[in-house]
Amino acid sequence: MRIGNRGYDLTLDVTKSISVLHGLADPATSAVVDAVFAASVVETVGAVQGWVAYGQRGHQGDGHLAGRASTGGLLGWVMWHQTARPVGGAATDPHLHAHVSIANMVRGSDGKWSAVAAGGKDLHRHAHPADAFLKARLRRGLTEELGVGWERDAVTGAWEIVGVDEEMRTRFSKRDGQIKELLAEHGIAYDEAHRHARKVASATSRQARRRTLDGDRRAGWHARCAADGIDAASALARCVHAGEGLAQRPDAADIAVWIWREGGGLTAHTKTGGARPEVWTRVAMRRAAPYRWFAARSRSG
Repeated sequence: MRIGNRGYDLTLDVTKSISVLHGLADPATSAVVDAVFAASVVETVGAVQGWVAYGQRGHQGDGHLAGRASTGGLLGWVMWHQTARPVGGAATDPHLHAHVSIANMVRGSDGKWSAVAAGGKDLHRHAHPADAFLKARLRRGLTEELGVGWERDAVTGAWEIVGVDEEMRTRFSKRDGQIKELLAEHGIAYDEAHRHARKVASATSRQARRRTLDGDRRAGWHARCAADGIDAASALARCVHAGEGLAQRPDAADIAVWIWREGGGLTAHTKTGGARPEVWTRVAMRRAAPYRWFAARSRSG
């Protein structure tokens, strides 16, 4: 009987305003968002590969530390999705995300195969930095290509596109609401729930995906907005200011103040892994070198 992990799923998600822009904008704008997202995912996986694509040699435990072995890189593929899973009988919501499947095997420079990233522990520890890296690259790319602006959500702290307000984001967040309701039924507040509890709630309430054409989805989402008296096309068009370029980057002092702010710093609510991966990501992500990565782009949902 084989015991162990055959692989890992690294989910790379975007904030809801990006999904709304991608799903409801005109086809040309949507294609730009799609391209920026794809490039950001590939760059993020390259960064993850640089962080964790190593093997180990020697005994680990009993007072011994296994040695770290260089490898030829990660093995895996990417599955791309554009919608959330349905909730009840309602239509799906826009939800741009990718699932990166990573095989739990790497080939060392000595020709031997082994598990990846200290048995996957280091991969888990770098999941949050990978998420932060992706979102940073997305913000930069979308600002460069479309001139969108960004503002922090007062509750979640997430960067959202200026002009895609909370009402619009909530309208297309039925799946998120379903997970929160399930956790609440068990006396667990979503903001305080451990990541594992959120995953269990997500898996428990999951429904099968339904295939629809891009045009049909976009028309349906616009119809939902129109029923509430909202002209989504005009609202989203006002978000895009192509050619305006990037705002001035913050300096190191500004970044340090944000990372270590009292009561809400970068690792204030982090339960695993400590500060090093998160801090390193923020400081060094702009210098992350590209790595080779094979991404089989299979469109789904």
